[in-house]
Amino acid sequence: MTITSDDTLQTLQHQTQRLLGRCLLLLQQYERQIKAIVAHQEISGPFHDLEEIQAARIAKTARNTLGTLVADLLESYIGTDEIDEHVDASPESSDNGGSFGMRIGLTLSDADFAKTENELKELVLLRNNLVHRFYRPT
Repeated sequence: MTITSDDTLQTLQHQTQRLLGRCLLLLQQYERQIKAIVAHQEISGPFHDLEEIQAARIAKTARNTLGTLVADLLESYIGTDEIDEHVDASPESSDNGGSFGMRIGLTLSDADFAKTENELKELVLLRNNLVHRFYRPT
């Protein structure tokens, strides 16, 4: 049995905490980027309501979990070779007569889509396993 000094244990503990902190920060950066993509990848409506529509999308996306964000990303932004060109840009009734619609997406081959989908789901599992290991309900 090896006896480790207190200084060595403290050094190892510090290194572990530093690496864990880096990992958590990187996961937060991924989550922020996915939130930005989901919130800004599509907008449509009357010209005079676009700011409110965009603010509502941003607010809705801000409350979503990483798992929900990944599902939204795979459903609405990343797709296979089939491109859905429909964007609902027709306002209910616009007195000013103008509306706008825009949608951005990423088209991948079936194999690349499957790989990306798998990697994003693994990212969510990694994050959940890492973060929830430290959470203990009282």
